[in-house]
Amino acid sequence: MPGVPVTSYTDDGCEVSPTCLTCPLAACRYDDNQFYRVWHRGRGARAQVLQQVQSGGIPLLQASGALGITVKSLKRALAKDRYLA
Repeated sequence: MPGVPVTSYTDDGCEVSPTCLTCPLAACRYDDNQFYRVWHRGRGARAQVLQQVQSGGIPLLQASGALGITVKSLKRALAKDRYLA
């Protein structure tokens, strides 16, 4: 297209995703640092609760309430974490 600048860059991603095109974030961590900090903080808390559930430390119903999700969503998250581990 005439008049449209073409930008070329290497898609190196960041610690969230190996490439920008496969990133799960709604906003780029470099464009919206506040969004990233909130997302990262919540991710750490989620991982901690999932670890407690897996070790039998807290029941599913209590954990789902703490995370604000349904028990079914919690079971899916646990299955996904086991698959990725």
